[in-house]
Parts: sequence; C-alpha cells; structure tokens
Amino acid sequence: MNPKTTKTVRELAVEVPGATRVFEELGIDYCCGGDRTLADACDLAGITVQSVMISLEHVNGSHTQFEEPNFLTATLVELIDHIVEKHHVFTKTEIARLRALVTRLMVFTGRITRNSRSCENSSRRLAMSLDRT
Repeated sequence: MNPKTTKTVRELAVEVPGATRVFEELGIDYCCGGDRTLADACDLAGITVQSVMISLEHVNGSHTQFEEPNFLTATLVELIDHIVEKHHVFTKTEIARLRALVTRLMVFTGRITRNSRSCENSSRRLAMSLDRT
C-alpha cells in the first residue's frame, strides 16, 4: 500500500504543492474533512485512490517543470518581466481563489469573525494593489 493513502487529506494538502486544487476539482474536502485518510476520502467521493494519486503526482511534477531565468545574468527588464508575468499573475489567481474560500468558510460557519473579515479585507487590498501594476 502506498504510504500516501494512509496520510490524512489535510497532511497531503500541506505537503504536496497543488494538492488543494486537485482536491477541489475532485470534490475531496480537505478543510473540515481533512482528518480523513486519502483512502477514506476517495471512498466518500466515489473515486479511486489511484486516480487521485496520478493527479497529485502530475500537479506536483508540474511545479518543477518551469524554467527560471538565470537571475545572475538577467537584465533588470528581464527580471521585472519575470516577476510581473509569473508572480503577479499567479498571485492574482490565488487571491481570487482564496477570497472564494474565505467566503465559503464564512457561509459554512454562518458567522463572520474578526480574522475572516481581516483576511477578506487584506486579500481585497492586495488584489487592488496588483491591478494597478
């Protein structure tokens, strides 16, 4: 048996880059249901562990495939372009995703806490700041 199948969904969400996206696409709850093993979560979602493992390996491998410029020899313009094209775009995408998750959490719990409001306000300000760049 693969050791990852006995880990909790929450552990995999923390350890495997991109796992949360895979879980969201497949309907696996890594938040409130994060204490389930991957095998149990797959049974509950009606999908095979093998298909989830393939998706996790694929998304994990895709994080290492991006070629970075040589930061020691790149010009200032190349560095700026790299930051704007890679990191700003990624951050904008992630902020939109995180804002949706915060909203979903507030709806699920039925309450707005100081922390959730602060998180929502911070993400909104960051999104607005990145839109100006």
